[in-house]
Amino acid sequence: MAEYYLNGTGTPKNVEAAIATYVRAADLGHDGAAKALADHYRFGTSGVTKDLALARKWYQRAMELGEADAIVALGYMAEMGLDGPKDPVEARRLYKLGADRGSGWGAENYAILLQVGKGGAKDEKGAADYMRLAVDRGQTGAMRRLGTYYRDGIGLERDTQMAIAWYRKAADADDSDAMVELGDMTTNGRGMPRDELAGREWYRKAAEAGNGAGMRKLALGLASSEFTGVPSDNPAAIRWYHKLAETDDPEDAAFAADALAEGKAVPMDLKSARKYYEKAVAADVADTARPLVETVLRDNPGEAERAYALKILIERAEKGEGWALAALAHPGPMIDAARLEIDSAAWRAKVAALTDPKVLTDVAKALQSGKLAKQQFGLAVQYAKAASDPSVAKEYQLKLMMDLRLQEAAQRELVRYAETDEFKALPEERRTVFLAQFDTPYMFNFNGDASHIPTFAALANLGMKEAAAKYAWRLLDDGKGDSAAAMKWFVIAAERGSADAQRAIGYLHSKGFGVDKSAVKAVRAWEDAYRRGRAMRH
Repeated sequence: MAEYYLNGTGTPKNVEAAIATYVRAADLGHDGAAKALADHYRFGTSGVTKDLALARKWYQRAMELGEADAIVALGYMAEMGLDGPKDPVEARRLYKLGADRGSGWGAENYAILLQVGKGGAKDEKGAADYMRLAVDRGQTGAMRRLGTYYRDGIGLERDTQMAIAWYRKAADADDSDAMVELGDMTTNGRGMPRDELAGREWYRKAAEAGNGAGMRKLALGLASSEFTGVPSDNPAAIRWYHKLAETDDPEDAAFAADALAEGKAVPMDLKSARKYYEKAVAADVADTARPLVETVLRDNPGEAERAYALKILIERAEKGEGWALAALAHPGPMIDAARLEIDSAAWRAKVAALTDPKVLTDVAKALQSGKLAKQQFGLAVQYAKAASDPSVAKEYQLKLMMDLRLQEAAQRELVRYAETDEFKALPEERRTVFLAQFDTPYMFNFNGDASHIPTFAALANLGMKEAAAKYAWRLLDDGKGDSAAAMKWFVIAAERGSADAQRAIGYLHSKGFGVDKSAVKAVRAWEDAYRRGRAMRH
């Protein structure tokens, strides 16, 4: 009866009467009524005013009456911090309790927390056991996740064919994320023959189901063709970018805006890019205010647009965002061309008075990247030093050396710095990010001679892909050197993502250096090199 009141079925819609009916049924011991009322309060559906405190109250009543999914809902509220602080320990306890009382949703959520070690110890074997239990109870998402467990060997023996089978079962049950996974595996030839056209069709199915990742990958695939014969369709790509921007996820809008503002794979559309950046900025998506300003200034701004861009810059600067402070204190060519009226001296004084290390570091980053702020590596180093972050100061020193085309000196300094206690004391993630900034073809755009081998080897052993490729080339020495050792390092570099190394593998197969001479393997390697290069551009 409560649902009839809510939906106005056979009677005028009456939310108050519906709530009273739910309450009466719950008080009489109907667990489903208590949970349904809690759901309405939690989501604010069917005219019921959203109220998380009341949602919690009625989930607890449903839990007392034995409703397993209500227990899991309370766990979810604890995990997400709904109507209280986040409490992953309590969430984990409630998920397990719900799972042990028969909830497939609880089994799936408990498995996820076991997998990542949230709210307690990490237990991949236990995660796999509970994920299987969730599958047995009909959880579609659990089928996909079980596929990922098989694909990546999480709590189970790695088995690509089992992964594909579970992804297919989930896709057959309309799980669009599973469709995206199948698109990736088909496109990359993982566990099956590589078929980019078939992969695109999986992305299309996911996209048509409203999946943002599917839309992104479909649009990217449609926007540019591969030389393997898969056709491009730019008009369709443009349509999908616009559909992507209209989803409920503002990060999708930012992704579409990036593509339309860049104007490489699809024609530039600055007006649409501005619209989608504004949507992302309104939702506080990180790192979207800056490209919004850039887009406005690039689109032949009139007086109103210039005032709008300046307003955003000032608002963001007053919030302490380093990119905006750098742009106002040290205007770059884009701001100069737009003739924005800025009192740069006053803003430089404000920047000079900064003491927040994070803001100073962000100012330094903006000065080294250029665009809105004038590119000044030397000044960036000074701000980084002021931030008391010697690793950032070293980062900009090396970038200044590269800007001056002193790559060899930069490589030697990078090797030296990597051996210092300062570098070794950095968190692993920071060390990885630091090295990745210099792991580029530009850093290694010369072949060198035998004297460069120790430098290349040292950087290759730090995990740098382009250094590994260059080290391999020196070992190969035009076929006169150690071809087997060269191939070993080319493979390592290719696995790290080096397109240059993948091209080299094709070259070795074409010449028969250290491997069987094979035109087929050469072409395959060159195709992979093309894809790696394209992936890096996106």
